[in-house]
Amino acid sequence: LPCSAERALTLFANALEQLGQLQNNTEIDSPNPTIAGIIGAGWRNMNPCVVTVEIIYHSDKETTIVICSAAKEGLIKQHAAEKAVAQLVEAINKEAPCFKR
Repeated sequence: LPCSAERALTLFANALEQLGQLQNNTEIDSPNPTIAGIIGAGWRNMNPCVVTVEIIYHSDKETTIVICSAAKEGLIKQHAAEKAVAQLVEAINKEAPCFKR
């Protein structure tokens, strides 16, 4: 992502709050801050997904983002974790259209 780690952290924290619930167990003070949240995905966004975002600082103009998501699936696979990541990327692209998968 062509922005600073602080800007990326703010973007993703706002997106996670907008889409669901930002968790309190974030590691903001570490060299590679990690934030987590719960986003509804799947059919009617009823399946809660845990999403973690790790922000890896390279320079003031370059940051790497690692997004992981997990959801419990029932008999009918909804691919909720993939959909949660897609929702997060879409929300970030509205704020900073330079995000690439």
